[in-house]
Order: sequence, then C-alpha cells, then structure tokens
Amino acid sequence: FPTQAQILEDLTILKKNWKLIRLYGADQHSQDVLEVIQHKKLGVKVLLGIWLDGRPGYESKNAEQIATGIRLANQYKKIVLAVSVGNEILVSWSDHQLTEEKATDYVAQVKNAVKCPVTVADDFIYWRQQTKLAEHVDFITMHAYPIWGREDIDTAMASTIKDYESVRKAHPGKTIVLGE
Repeated sequence: FPTQAQILEDLTILKKNWKLIRLYGADQHSQDVLEVIQHKKLGVKVLLGIWLDGRPGYESKNAEQIATGIRLANQYKKIVLAVSVGNEILVSWSDHQLTEEKATDYVAQVKNAVKCPVTVADDFIYWRQQTKLAEHVDFITMHAYPIWGREDIDTAMASTIKDYESVRKAHPGKTIVLGE
C-alpha cells in the first residue's frame, strides 16, 4: 500500500478536479485514504467499495471485507457517501462471481448496519436484465465498456447511452450511476 504521505500527494492532485472518488475494497488502503481526507480536511467524498469473491474458500475474506466496510462507513459518515457491496460480482464473465441470492444477502447485511445508500457495481449486461437485486439496492452502479464491444471513439458515446437506456428500461424509476 502507498504511505499516507503518498496518498496525500495523490489526493491533492485529484481534488483539483474531482470531489468524489471510488475505492474498491474495505482494507488498510481505504482506511488510510479516509484518514488522510479527514485529517487534512480535503473535502473529497468517497464511494466505498467492499471487495467480494464468490469462489470457494473466500467466505471469511468476504466477512472481513463486509465488517471493515461497515466500520469505515460508520466511522467516516461525513466522507463516505455510499457503499458498493461488490464490484462485477454478478456478470457472467466475472472471475469472482457470486449468486444473486448471496449478493442480496450481503447487501441486506450492509444496509442494516450503515446509514448511507448502498449499491452494487456491475456491468450493464447484468443490470439490463430484470434483477431481484435492483429492488434491494438504493441505486444501481452500472459499468459500460464500449471498447470491449469493439466500439471506436466515434461510436463509444452512443453505445454507452444505448447501454444506459437498456438498464433504465429494465429498472424504471431506479437511479443509475455510471461507475466505470
């Protein structure tokens, strides 16, 4: 992990143009980032991630991530705007895929323990379906990667809008945030 001095250097550069950053795991690095933001009064807000893995043998690591994510979200309430319970854990190509039922259980666990909104960050391919999980998150964090769909720069924006619209159609009235 980078030192807190290195984190401060990075955040000082980022805060010139960004008021919100995303962290992907609930670990020592995230704790260091949150400490630096608080102690140096940087004014940066955070979408805090909880890194989950559905492969056998990762249950205790998932429990640790969830416990740490809950602790950090509650400890840094003025900085953590929302918690993302997993990143790309449901799309079919994920190498750390969870079942929708397990993801829903994890979301419920986090929602019961924090006051901020809770989401799951996943690819539009997952979110464009009618999903039960969408009923349990406060908002959808959607990923769209035009380059992986073989789009070039001239068609990338139209492709991203099309992907967004497919998710909006599947979940009308649900707030959708573009996470990647």
